[in-house]
Amino acid sequence: MNKTIVYRSFFVFLFVLLLGGCGGGVSSDSSPGTTTRSADLSSTVDVAGKTVQLSWNDVFPSGTVYQIEMEGAEGTFSVVDAIPGTGNASQKLSWSHALTGAVTYRVSVVQNGQTVLLLTSQGASTVSASVPASPPAIVANSPDPLSGTVVLSVNGSQTPYVSVAWYVDLNFVGNGAAAPGNPYSWLTTGVTDGSHLVLARVETSPGNFLELRRSFTVANNAGLVVTTTYSGTSGIINFDTRASAPTGIAQVAGFLDGVSLGVLSAPNACSLTCHGVNDLYRFTVDSTRLSTGSHTFLATATDGTGATKNVATPITISNPPLLTVDTPADGAFVYGTLQLKGGALTDKPGGVQVSATLGSYPILQSSSQLFSTAFDLTGVPPGTYTLTVNASDQTNMRSTLQRTVVVASDPSRVYQPLFDFGIYGTLFAIEGDQVVYQTRSGPMMLRNVVTNTEVVLQKSTLGASPSGVTLENGNVYASTSLLNDCQVNSVCVYQWRPDGSIVNLSTNNPYAGSDYQGDPVAHGNYVVWSNVRGDVGSYTLYNVQQSTYAQIPAPSGVSSVVNTNYDFAVTGNTIDFAFWAAIGSSVPSQNFDLFHWSSITQSSTNLTNGTQNPATLDTLLGIDGQRVVWQQNPLVTTPQTYSLVGQPFSGGPRVTFSTQSSGFMARDGIVAWQEKATNSTAIKVATPTSTVTIANAQGAALFGTAGGYVYYVLGNAIYRWNSATGNAVLILDTIPGWRFFKGNMFYFTINNTVYRIVAS
Repeated sequence: MNKTIVYRSFFVFLFVLLLGGCGGGVSSDSSPGTTTRSADLSSTVDVAGKTVQLSWNDVFPSGTVYQIEMEGAEGTFSVVDAIPGTGNASQKLSWSHALTGAVTYRVSVVQNGQTVLLLTSQGASTVSASVPASPPAIVANSPDPLSGTVVLSVNGSQTPYVSVAWYVDLNFVGNGAAAPGNPYSWLTTGVTDGSHLVLARVETSPGNFLELRRSFTVANNAGLVVTTTYSGTSGIINFDTRASAPTGIAQVAGFLDGVSLGVLSAPNACSLTCHGVNDLYRFTVDSTRLSTGSHTFLATATDGTGATKNVATPITISNPPLLTVDTPADGAFVYGTLQLKGGALTDKPGGVQVSATLGSYPILQSSSQLFSTAFDLTGVPPGTYTLTVNASDQTNMRSTLQRTVVVASDPSRVYQPLFDFGIYGTLFAIEGDQVVYQTRSGPMMLRNVVTNTEVVLQKSTLGASPSGVTLENGNVYASTSLLNDCQVNSVCVYQWRPDGSIVNLSTNNPYAGSDYQGDPVAHGNYVVWSNVRGDVGSYTLYNVQQSTYAQIPAPSGVSSVVNTNYDFAVTGNTIDFAFWAAIGSSVPSQNFDLFHWSSITQSSTNLTNGTQNPATLDTLLGIDGQRVVWQQNPLVTTPQTYSLVGQPFSGGPRVTFSTQSSGFMARDGIVAWQEKATNSTAIKVATPTSTVTIANAQGAALFGTAGGYVYYVLGNAIYRWNSATGNAVLILDTIPGWRFFKGNMFYFTINNTVYRIVAS
């Protein structure tokens, strides 16, 4: 308490006591609603000093004595001190006292024999004072030392205080915003580096204030420049920090609401202007792990001398509703009724509205967190439909999930999913109950779809994207680069055994090319791949059981072999291999010819002898087991059609299957092709005993062949023709994505989900 005021107040207090009984009643105003309210009585509690200060305007005439009254336990007020007025209406008077508990005060004057009470600006005649058991405190969105713009606020309340006035070194800098904590953005570059006192005058209720103090250290380090931007306010958010200093940047640490996001010793992301060299320190967060509302990202940069700078970036997160669809799964087959079940949640007030459409037809409107409906599919044509589910909160933020569903024409065509390989996954190869696949960033996996067990293929994430992936007798073959054991060649051929162990087949290959070996093709116990050696190249024939290598050399007169679109057949111990090769050194004098190499003769036979036009060359070839099949030069360019011919491995006359082929497949004793007419497409098949037309309709298309079966598209559905019976059946009411055929197995995908159909 101010000693001068105590001294003066003591004698005035004695005077007031001597006059004790002279007053009349108590009034809250001397001239109604003016003088005492303009006194603007208030109380301020110094939380740190545990004192209270009453303040008011000296609005009464000179000679007036202001009485400080305190409420007792029985609810009556008694005078505890008095202060004489100055008669100066612009003068602010104050009185302070130590606080030991909660106290209620009032200030009165005696006018015309009547006691008049001073009022607060809100018209209250009393003010209260106490030190909270857990007092609020000043907080900053950045730890010491502060730099740049810092957001100051007062904690302890989920709603805004009546008001907060902010001071730095006792100089008023501004009023806090009408938001929780009454935040104020303080630009620290306006003060010198060093320690500064921040004071907040917090109005907790009208006329009642708390005084909060906190010292901060400012260190703007002008040479250390740090800035941060962010990419959005929901979903995956990138906080991109730029930092520079004359002595270089040693590290940048990221924090969100005080939780570490990691420390980066070098930039890890490239901006739009980085020109190939990373220039951003990027920290990534998922907003769904944060609540909607205000958050703070802090970047702490350290330069080469060890100096640091903290830069806080406030961000307001606005999460869309969390939407889940339990059923149906993506790619599901349905018949009769579509069952839709799911949930929608929001961290905002007001709930969520959920809607769903099949195609564009509305099938659900719900405001429940858990939603469901059963939609009758009677009369809905078979095929693929998009199910769209939307959830919207009261701020109109929306979450959307889509599912692809296939409406089946019959319950027998409702297929169950085998597994889901995730977005951007890849299905590489199939054999029996096994498949080879890879998730977006994971290793290649060998999966048994019956037992649902998986084997990780070693080192399959270390190299470049694999090519020529094939699965044969439980072994996986592929070519890839960048593995540390592929030093001689830029691309090597690898074998993964059924246990996932890896073997580099190129390491011991005596016929390895100087550039690369790649695109393996496997049948039975043999693998063939191409070798690039200079300009000509060759092929390697690898015996898996014996681990031996043999070379299939380029024929005489060939300038280079083609390192793709080759295949072979195994009959007992005989290998028949078909490939394309270039004749001549350059276009236009260069031609391409098709060759047949036999392990019996150890020589290659030219099957086309310069009849292929390189300008319209189609280097596709097929092997049906007994002969090589290819398309000769196009006879008509619009639409482009070819002459489809076949040459038996054993020699003999050449077979012409069609003179109007627009695409073909050859495998397992079957040659299938399509012939396009003006208004229709015919699908034709040559077996060892006959040639038949299995479909002829507009939109028909050849889809696949294996194991004596031919698959074709008709009317946005898939049919399977059986060479043993000559019958075709509808098997699938949609056209899938990835598709693989081997023996009696047909594997396919609907989006990320894998299915299969087994021919009995």
